[in-house]
Amino acid sequence: MDKRAKNRANAGKKSAKSWLDSYTKLIVLVILINAIAWVWCSYGLAYLGRYEIAESLSQTAITTILGTVIAYCTKSTVENVNRHGVNLLPTNGTAANSKMKRDY
Repeated sequence: MDKRAKNRANAGKKSAKSWLDSYTKLIVLVILINAIAWVWCSYGLAYLGRYEIAESLSQTAITTILGTVIAYCTKSTVENVNRHGVNLLPTNGTAANSKMKRDY
């Protein structure tokens, strides 16, 4: 195997490992796995005839999944906007008074 092929193989491993290095991503992953397990448990409860408990558990699980994903996406978007220097809130004056440079 040549060096380029080894680098490509290692690049996939590094990116997968570095993805889980973030504490927030790890917590989000654990919460989502737990909530998905709740959904499956609610199916089991419904099969056993516990419809009210299954419905309540499903609602809680779906709320947890949606809340976690929306919160993480919002946090990630704000971090990316700040990292790349996009200033959505102008510091000098209002948005109506600020002039944007146009490259065309």
